[in-house]
Order: sequence, then C-alpha cells, then structure tokens
Amino acid sequence: ALDKQKKMVYVYGVGVFISVVFNLIFIPQYSYLATSFVTLITEIAVNSIMFFIILKEIKYWPLDGRFLKASAASLIMGALIYFNLDWNIFVLIFLGSIVYLAALFLLKGVSKEEIKFIILKQPVSAAPFPPAGGVL
Repeated sequence: ALDKQKKMVYVYGVGVFISVVFNLIFIPQYSYLATSFVTLITEIAVNSIMFFIILKEIKYWPLDGRFLKASAASLIMGALIYFNLDWNIFVLIFLGSIVYLAALFLLKGVSKEEIKFIILKQPVSAAPFPPAGGVL
C-alpha cells in the first residue's frame, strides 16, 4: 500500500515481537486463553500502527460520519450475535450479515446508489467517499 512495504515490514516485526514475548509470558499460566488474548492485542497494535502510517501518507482523516455509522452498525450486529450465541453458527453469520447491512442502510452509512453499484454494477452518480486532502 502506497509503496511503503519497508515500513510495513517493521510494523509486522513489532507485531511478531509483541506476540512472541507475551505468549512466552502468559501461555504457561493461562493456556489457550492467553493465545487468543495476545493475538487480539497484537492485531490491534499492528493495525493501529499501519492505520496511522497510511493516514500520514494520504493526509486524510477518515473518521467522519460514515465511519461512525459503520461502527454503530457493527455494534448492533455484535449485540445480536452476543445475545444469541447458542444459535447455529450459520444462522448467526447469515442474520449478522443481514442485520449489519440493514443497520448500515437505516443509519444512512450507505446509499441506495452505492448498493445498486455493489449488486448490479450500476455507476454511482456521486463519489462515495470524500475527496482526499482532508484534515489529518
């Protein structure tokens, strides 16, 4: 992305370091629970660092209303899944997808034109994303 592969190698190196050190510390005491938690922490760290490197390069801050609406739709979907964990996994995946898309549409995080473009490949009249050059 953006010809910054060398910087990204260092980011992944930090991720490997965090993962190995924390796994060596916590696996003996907490077993597989430590592995899942360390993986989560490592992914958050790596993705956060990469996010800010990319933001610095493109000089655009995407945390606008669209991002917040997608986050709200994710929380709604997550609540559905969390409170129904005893359901069949395939039912949860299907319902989670439907609930996410419906919530995103109702929150106006995606327009009808964008949905038509995704499903029918019809061109969108307005740009779906704000132009680059926003405030960082």
